[in-house]
Amino acid sequence: MPRFLKLIINIVVLSALLLISVQDWRPVRGGIPFGISGMALIKQQSNNLDFLIVHDNKKPNQTRLAIISIKGKNQPEYFPLKWPSNIYLENHW
Repeated sequence: MPRFLKLIINIVVLSALLLISVQDWRPVRGGIPFGISGMALIKQQSNNLDFLIVHDNKKPNQTRLAIISIKGKNQPEYFPLKWPSNIYLENHW
Protein backbone atom coordinates (compact mmCIF):
# COMPACT_ATOMS: atom_id res chain seq x y z
CA MET A 1 0.00 0.00 0.00
CA PRO A 2 1.48 3.39 -0.93
CA ARG A 3 2.57 5.63 1.96
CA PHE A 4 0.21 8.43 0.92
CA LEU A 5 -2.81 6.11 1.14
CA LYS A 6 -1.70 4.91 4.60
CA LEU A 7 -1.37 8.53 5.71
CA ILE A 8 -4.89 9.37 4.46
CA ILE A 9 -6.35 6.31 6.24
CA ASN A 10 -4.57 7.23 9.48
CA ILE A 11 -5.85 10.82 9.28
CA VAL A 12 -9.43 9.64 8.69
CA VAL A 13 -9.31 7.14 11.56
CA LEU A 14 -7.71 9.65 13.95
CA SER A 15 -10.28 12.32 13.02
CA ALA A 16 -13.15 9.89 13.62
CA LEU A 17 -11.74 8.91 17.04
CA LEU A 18 -11.29 12.56 18.02
CA LEU A 19 -14.85 13.41 17.01
CA ILE A 20 -16.23 10.49 19.03
CA SER A 21 -14.22 11.37 22.15
CA VAL A 22 -14.99 15.12 22.01
CA GLN A 23 -18.72 14.43 22.19
CA ASP A 24 -18.29 13.05 25.73
CA TRP A 25 -16.72 16.25 27.11
CA ARG A 26 -18.97 18.34 29.36
CA PRO A 27 -17.74 21.83 30.21
CA VAL A 28 -18.27 22.78 33.85
CA ARG A 29 -16.75 26.23 34.33
CA GLY A 30 -14.63 28.38 32.04
CA GLY A 31 -11.33 30.13 32.59
CA ILE A 32 -7.88 29.28 33.90
CA PRO A 33 -8.83 29.55 37.62
CA PHE A 34 -11.27 26.68 37.06
CA GLY A 35 -8.77 24.30 35.48
CA ILE A 36 -8.84 20.98 37.28
CA SER A 37 -5.56 19.86 38.85
CA GLY A 38 -6.96 16.78 40.56
CA MET A 39 -10.19 14.84 40.92
CA ALA A 40 -11.46 12.06 43.18
CA LEU A 41 -14.76 10.21 43.13
CA ILE A 42 -16.45 10.72 46.50
CA LYS A 43 -19.93 9.33 45.85
CA GLN A 44 -21.61 7.11 43.27
CA GLN A 45 -25.28 6.11 43.25
CA SER A 46 -26.72 4.67 40.02
CA ASN A 47 -26.33 7.50 37.44
CA ASN A 48 -25.28 10.15 39.99
CA LEU A 49 -21.60 10.93 40.56
CA ASP A 50 -19.95 13.42 42.93
CA PHE A 51 -16.30 14.38 42.52
CA LEU A 52 -13.98 16.39 44.74
CA ILE A 53 -12.13 18.81 42.47
CA VAL A 54 -8.81 20.49 43.26
CA HIS A 55 -7.77 23.73 41.55
CA ASP A 56 -4.14 24.92 41.59
CA ASN A 57 -5.13 28.44 42.68
CA LYS A 58 -2.97 30.36 45.13
CA LYS A 59 -4.43 33.86 45.21
CA PRO A 60 -6.88 34.95 47.91
CA ASN A 61 -10.56 34.48 47.05
CA GLN A 62 -9.83 31.95 44.30
CA THR A 63 -11.56 28.60 44.60
CA ARG A 64 -9.20 25.77 45.60
CA LEU A 65 -11.70 22.96 46.20
CA ALA A 66 -15.11 22.20 44.74
CA ILE A 67 -17.64 19.44 44.33
CA ILE A 68 -18.88 18.57 40.85
CA SER A 69 -22.14 16.67 40.82
CA ILE A 70 -23.22 14.81 37.66
CA LYS A 71 -26.77 13.49 37.52
CA GLY A 72 -27.34 11.33 34.46
CA LYS A 73 -27.06 13.31 31.23
CA ASN A 74 -27.75 16.67 32.92
CA GLN A 75 -25.23 19.50 32.88
CA PRO A 76 -22.68 19.04 35.73
CA GLU A 77 -23.31 21.21 38.80
CA TYR A 78 -20.37 23.06 40.38
CA PHE A 79 -20.29 23.76 44.12
CA PRO A 80 -17.22 25.72 45.34
CA LEU A 81 -15.99 24.94 48.85
CA LYS A 82 -14.78 27.79 51.06
CA TRP A 83 -11.05 27.61 51.81
CA PRO A 84 -10.28 28.75 55.37
CA SER A 85 -8.33 32.01 55.34
CA ASN A 86 -6.47 31.27 58.59
CA ILE A 87 -4.63 28.17 57.28
CA TYR A 88 -0.95 28.57 56.49
CA LEU A 89 0.53 26.08 54.05
CA GLU A 90 4.26 25.52 54.06
CA ASN A 91 6.20 23.60 51.43
CA HIS A 92 8.03 20.66 52.99
CA TRP A 93 10.03 19.35 50.06
